[in-house]
Amino acid sequence: MKYLILVLSLLFLFSCSEPEIKEAVDSMLNTDRQLAYITSSKALSDTLYELTFSEDVTVRSAKCYEKKFSYTTLTSSKIDIMFEERLSLTKETEFFLSVEDRNGNISSFILLFTGKNCNIPTLLINEISPNGTDTQPDRIEIIALSSGNTEGVYVADGTKGNEQHGFILPSIDMERGDMIVLYWNSYIKETSYKNKSNKRTYNLMAHSATGLAGTNGVFVIYDMKAGDGEMLDALIYSDFQSTAYSGYGTARVEASANEIINNIQWIGSAVDSSKSTSTRTIARWIGAKDTNSSQDFYITTTRGQTFGEANLSKEYVEETE
Repeated sequence: MKYLILVLSLLFLFSCSEPEIKEAVDSMLNTDRQLAYITSSKALSDTLYELTFSEDVTVRSAKCYEKKFSYTTLTSSKIDIMFEERLSLTKETEFFLSVEDRNGNISSFILLFTGKNCNIPTLLINEISPNGTDTQPDRIEIIALSSGNTEGVYVADGTKGNEQHGFILPSIDMERGDMIVLYWNSYIKETSYKNKSNKRTYNLMAHSATGLAGTNGVFVIYDMKAGDGEMLDALIYSDFQSTAYSGYGTARVEASANEIINNIQWIGSAVDSSKSTSTRTIARWIGAKDTNSSQDFYITTTRGQTFGEANLSKEYVEETE
């Protein structure tokens, strides 16, 4: 059949005048071969997803072997997928989708869906130690500024697609002032306890095979792993010595930093991590307004790390130590 189409096309061209041949060739060369792609995938609840495409499409097939669902075409480029039962907040559900654009181009997708947790507390990165050792390992402390539950919250050492490792938080009911301390790549006994401020601290393992980026890195908290997700908080730190990627380190870190800045989760220069060590951590000023900038953080005094407890607010001063 392909050969017949080619022969007929050639016969058509030979029967045309020179201007007509040029017009016919241009028409064939300009045929749209661009595949439609998903520009946005948003979980609106624990049963509903909204997909937006780069152009108008029609659904050719949609399958999910784990759960029953239905879909609705909202506009020619937007589709809602409704599941009959709640999606897990931590376990991903596979969804298979095939769409066709107006020119007959077919795009197929394997999507991973999780439900949306609508009861997440306000979470902030409170302290981080990216230069860990065996005795003072890489850790990240996350503090809750309101009550809620953390199930499905995704934390990562990069933005989605740029991270080396990410971890989905389990279900933890938190109150204002409670903390989670994530041991990034070390093994510990997972515990919870009341700290000196009479708040609860939860020690968890993130199960990373590698440590955090030492002096040029990022850390991000998302409301969920699947889909686009919403950035809840982010941190960019750099020793300002690297010039290859605007001072942020590797290309992966640079891409993450740019995405965080574009999402207005960071403003201005990175936190200067050049003086950070295993016992001089990057910590958030107590009680300060969250401005999504380096002004929110300081380098603690030597042996001033306070994971699981309130930050000391004692800044490292090189001349006096």
